[in-house]
Amino acid sequence: MFTASPDLIAIAQAQLLLAVQTLGLLSAVLYLAQTTPEGKSQWVELVSYPQGKAVLPPDRDAQLAKERIIIPLVYEEGILGLLVSEKEKGWTATEQEQMETIARTLALACALDQRCQWLLQQQKQEQDLLANLLHQLKNPVTAIRTFAQLLVKRLLPNDPNHSLAKGIVRETVHLQELLGEVKQTPLLAPQAVSHFLPPAAINLLEFLQPLVHAFANRAYSKGLDFITHLPATEVSVKAHPTALREALSNILDNAIKYTPPGGTVTLAVTPTDHHCQIKVQDTGIGIPAQDLPHIFQRHFRSHNVDGQIEGSGLGLAIAKQLLEQMGGTIEISSTEGEGTTVTIQLLAQAAPTGDKTDGSQNAPATNPQYT
Repeated sequence: MFTASPDLIAIAQAQLLLAVQTLGLLSAVLYLAQTTPEGKSQWVELVSYPQGKAVLPPDRDAQLAKERIIIPLVYEEGILGLLVSEKEKGWTATEQEQMETIARTLALACALDQRCQWLLQQQKQEQDLLANLLHQLKNPVTAIRTFAQLLVKRLLPNDPNHSLAKGIVRETVHLQELLGEVKQTPLLAPQAVSHFLPPAAINLLEFLQPLVHAFANRAYSKGLDFITHLPATEVSVKAHPTALREALSNILDNAIKYTPPGGTVTLAVTPTDHHCQIKVQDTGIGIPAQDLPHIFQRHFRSHNVDGQIEGSGLGLAIAKQLLEQMGGTIEISSTEGEGTTVTIQLLAQAAPTGDKTDGSQNAPATNPQYT
């Protein structure tokens, strides 16, 4: 059953008061069409003038007095309500036309109010569904983390599967962090992540180690080379750890996803006095020139991949939003058929010392072994 919002009530009161003051009405009442839980239709009074002294509910089958007019509130061929008004004397054509204008205004207001409430109800249902799913994910994620931790304890450090088990632990911890942060925001939106934990100083090379390991495994499993160019000395940046991990994961995921087997994905870090540049380059399918201006729009996908490679068109939009919230920037250059380069700039926490880079790590990441 539809319940009018305070905004709709305020609009109706203002319109009725306007009619009373300009046309000298004895009374005016707005009825809304309602459906009872039993499925029956009825007229329910919304507002009246004078307040609390409404005319009797209209009976369209009865002979109405000359001084009373009833105007239906029609919107898209549906009757949303009735506007009933009375005068001491008869109505002129101009006065009836003015009341019809008011009725059209109220009909539009009722229709918009109904749609707004329907959208709010849909949003609440979707949020409830998402909240339920997040809650249901907790137990299996916790179980996976527990099993992986047991594997880490039972496998010797030199066992090739030891690093894989540690990777599973890291990713489940990351997933638990994301689940916990998403549950804290009423809108369940990714942009809220950076508001819960303030940006902090991050040792970037240490931070990148698990990401490099995880995405190197994915690259090799697809038949790609994964190359890193990392500085030899410590690099400290100002960022939110969870948000930065999410942004970089989205970018690396795209690089691997859109690069055919036999290609290369390169991750390079270049520190300067006040910033640190992170560059992800691939030899993939590239982005058409006409699509580049729209590449950070939510749900946008390039014409050369839409429907061919699975994706939602959200990864880059989320990455841009998270990076900008921590004071960073992101840019993309690409040539269709040749590859894409994503360049991130982060604020340096302190000016790096020593050599910026000596090329000691300018080589493919160690190829993981599988057993």
